[in-house]
Amino acid sequence: MTMKDNIRIEPKWDKTKEEIWNDHFEKMTASDPERAISASRVAFTRRGFYYAAVAAVILLLLVPLAYTRNIVAKRGEHVTYELPDGSVASLNALSEITYKPLLWLFNRHVKMDGEVHFSVEKGSKFTVKSNNGSVTVLGTKFNVKSRDGIFEVSCMTGKVSVISPLDNTTKEKVIIEGGEGVSFSSNEKMERISGKTNEEKTSWMEYRFVFTEAPLNQVLEEISRQYNIDIAYNSTEGYLYTGKFSKDLPVEKVLEIVTLPFSLKIVKGESGYKIIK
Repeated sequence: MTMKDNIRIEPKWDKTKEEIWNDHFEKMTASDPERAISASRVAFTRRGFYYAAVAAVILLLLVPLAYTRNIVAKRGEHVTYELPDGSVASLNALSEITYKPLLWLFNRHVKMDGEVHFSVEKGSKFTVKSNNGSVTVLGTKFNVKSRDGIFEVSCMTGKVSVISPLDNTTKEKVIIEGGEGVSFSSNEKMERISGKTNEEKTSWMEYRFVFTEAPLNQVLEEISRQYNIDIAYNSTEGYLYTGKFSKDLPVEKVLEIVTLPFSLKIVKGESGYKIIK
């Protein structure tokens, strides 16, 4: 046995094994509640930020789709409105248009009800839709009337494409040019309008109203819209009126002009007028 084998070094510890374990190793295995709570808070904060960012992106995408602007002409008034591209919509009494301003650059699309004259700036496709049909153009002037199952389109300049579900004969689009018009009504064939008759379709813009063999109830409804009055007329007679009048005349005079050919009487009440035999 060598001297090297006889040498043994005994380590000297100031602390017991239990104390050393408690001081150095127990902390490594024991959980730290405060640290765990802090980590959880960080994870929650990051998750909340992520969800907020996603919600913001979705909101930015949906706002242009949801935001619409409504332009309304009440009974008794006309409204002229300029669209974002400089196109002009002139609304007859008791009419409305709706469009999406934030999407206008990409989609020139207008919904309408009533009667509206459009003067469209050249550019991308311009579409007007109503419950009774739609019109598509690039740049032109045209008038659209969509009321009570009647759809009329009159083209002043340019060319327009018209389609209506009221048409039971022609399922394809109808193309009309300046000076032409087309009329659709429920359960009736499509009717083309041209010449002076077509020009008269926009006379309302000058507060002149021209009718050719129009049902009397429709004439009285137009007077009601233009003068903002109530007119009661319940006759089942199929009277057809041909004539014209100007809004420069008082309403009593207009009613007299319209009802005289049919020997009808005008009764004035507190809430308006009543037309009787």
